[in-house]
Amino acid sequence: ISVSERTKQFGLLRSIGATKKQMLRTVLTEGLLLSAAGIPLGLLSGCVGIAVTFRCLSDEFIAIIPNAAQNASELSIKLIPNAAALLAAAVISLLTTLISAYIPVRRALRISAIDAIRQSGDIKDRRRQKQKASLRAPRSTFGFSAMLAHKNFRRSRKKYRITILSLALSLLLFISASSLTYYFRESLSFEVTERPYQLSSYFHTGELATQQEEDIMRELSAADGVKGALFRFSPSSMTFDLIADEGQTSAFLDEMPNSDTKQALTATQMVFLDDASFRALCKENRLNTDAYFKENEPTALLVDELQIGYQNESGKTVQKRTHVFREQSYPATLSFLKIDLGDYAGLEHVDFENQVAEFYKSGEEGRAQVPLADCTTKLALRIGARLNESPYFVAGATYPILLYPACMREAVTAGEKTDWLCYGYFQSDNTQQSFEALQKAADFSGGNVEIINEEAGKEELRAVMTLVKVFSYGFITLISLIAAANVFNTIYTNITLRRQELAMLRSVGLSNNGIRRMMDFESLIYGFCSLLLGLPASGAVTYLIYSFVNREYEIPFTLPWGNIAFAVASIFLVVFASMLYATSRIRKDNPIDALKNENA
Repeated sequence: ISVSERTKQFGLLRSIGATKKQMLRTVLTEGLLLSAAGIPLGLLSGCVGIAVTFRCLSDEFIAIIPNAAQNASELSIKLIPNAAALLAAAVISLLTTLISAYIPVRRALRISAIDAIRQSGDIKDRRRQKQKASLRAPRSTFGFSAMLAHKNFRRSRKKYRITILSLALSLLLFISASSLTYYFRESLSFEVTERPYQLSSYFHTGELATQQEEDIMRELSAADGVKGALFRFSPSSMTFDLIADEGQTSAFLDEMPNSDTKQALTATQMVFLDDASFRALCKENRLNTDAYFKENEPTALLVDELQIGYQNESGKTVQKRTHVFREQSYPATLSFLKIDLGDYAGLEHVDFENQVAEFYKSGEEGRAQVPLADCTTKLALRIGARLNESPYFVAGATYPILLYPACMREAVTAGEKTDWLCYGYFQSDNTQQSFEALQKAADFSGGNVEIINEEAGKEELRAVMTLVKVFSYGFITLISLIAAANVFNTIYTNITLRRQELAMLRSVGLSNNGIRRMMDFESLIYGFCSLLLGLPASGAVTYLIYSFVNREYEIPFTLPWGNIAFAVASIFLVVFASMLYATSRIRKDNPIDALKNENA
């Protein structure tokens, strides 16, 4: 902070006979005394702070531990200090302090005592004509006080350098930490899907009669604490899985070179919604409900607005909101290919380019390729309308969905026998109470019903997000406080060491307002110079963070403009506040005393 002032001090000590060894011992003793006070206090504060954090976030830590929820009452998160980490922090702090204390004495030892006292290495006296040309602009624009500030900056740049560097590094750390937090949250959002239900269930209909299915759904819906229930039926095999005919797909799909990915996106599934929920969905979207309950003319609702995740040519995960079918008006009839498995166990993929389907057999290695014309049947299905948004019970699907009322299953499948999977979605204010009630209802229903606590998975994701936010914003807050304290200390010390200079200016007639204007202009110099250094460096580091995250997820590059604006405003606020405080203290000094007692 005060290299040049300490250099002058050591020059005076050398002039009265102090040896190099004595000065070196003095400086190192100062560093050790500062370390003896600061390092233990810092280690203690860090341990106490993280221990309190662990205590406050104990539930979040337990939530992300596998299989810990059942024994949550018996678990606790506590701090176990790492001796190696604490020792490393102490050693780094001690070395930093000793090195920063050693720099001025090493400098004073290299030059003569007279040069150290004169500070000829700190004050650069450039040619008079060059100074006049460079000072004309600030004086004519901002006045005499600004000219003094600019002149002092040009002659004593080393005094300003540490302050500007501190501000630039603080800006860099703040923006970098903000960018890291933003991109980490964005990448985590790829894995997080919020849904408006807390519990779910599923069971195979198998040999169950329609009345038995309805009894099971009625028992589950009436479970204690359940506020709302929705059931959907899907074929448990690929018997009714369809592939959208190529001639009607969107331009986005037509341009995709990967045949497997294209098949995955065009594979269309039939979903049958319980009648009450289907009617509610139609009412919500202002559709004619009766049009979808005609057995002689089965009509589907098309869900085609998809958030698709796929691997691009460079292997990155890309998310794109798009649709599979071309834009057209509805009602309409769409063409699909119905895959006939025959004796094969399953479908591997469809090669649209060569018009073949590849199947695999159960328990056997190898694949069989069959022409599409020999293993597919064309179906023309009537679509009544297309939903603008995917309902929550099919959210996250990467293929189109055809929604029918549950009562239309036989009409749509032409009575072909199949095993259906019935999925239930339940809303509840008391998840644990409803979970236990649903389990009891499932036991009495007579069907093989599985109950899933979806909220447990959500709690884990919420816990991860909470931990990320707490530690990232906590880190940013600590950086901000350290930066503010560092800048305040730097500026205050620098101004305090200039007491004699300011007293001399006051003694020759410069008013308090003139000194204030000079300090304001110096504050602007601090701020703008630090921005010139810090902003480009912050942008470069932000791009490096983006490049690292972009290896796995296709996220658009963006700068944290809100945090940048906050950081820029904070820099000028801290600088002006520090200047104002320091000058207010010095303004109370008697100029005569300040001139007699330099840096007192």
